[in-house]
Amino acid sequence: YAQRQKAYVRQWQLIEALMEHGKPIMIFNGDLQSTGYDEANYAATRSHVLLTMPAISPWVDYATLHFPNPHAATEWVSNHPDNRSINFCYVGNSYKIYDKVARELANVDGEIYGSWPETTPMPKLKADMPLIDFKGRLDQRELYQALANARWTKHFSKPEYLSAGFIAQRWYEAANAGVIA
Repeated sequence: YAQRQKAYVRQWQLIEALMEHGKPIMIFNGDLQSTGYDEANYAATRSHVLLTMPAISPWVDYATLHFPNPHAATEWVSNHPDNRSINFCYVGNSYKIYDKVARELANVDGEIYGSWPETTPMPKLKADMPLIDFKGRLDQRELYQALANARWTKHFSKPEYLSAGFIAQRWYEAANAGVIA
């Protein structure tokens, strides 16, 4: 399916153009969704492409990479956890983790960013987690500030990620925002 998407085709056009000009290329497989087509192309371009993923034990030919926030130190000093306006903040989508999250956050006061209002009716969300304010999707550029406003966060992951040794970048984002996880 990905082969037919315009953005996917454009991605490979850019990779090929960079290779033609001898430019280094780093590909971050952030969702463990590579196709067989991807892997065949990566193998053919191995000398020009560094493949990375956010995992302790990455797949063969992949390296571990997490993205830092270069402003973390100054943000944390100016926004110490004792002075934060939000008790709890979770950033992540609701796929395959709803029941676990609802159980663990039933009595927690805070905010959740992600696809929650799109995938579950608001009355159910409010019945299961009455103290949570569901904010909807969050632009990646706003993620650190959302986390930095909270005293603490929690990490949830769908079972397929855990069984593959996948570690979402959320733990690193939380650390860079200076929020307790």
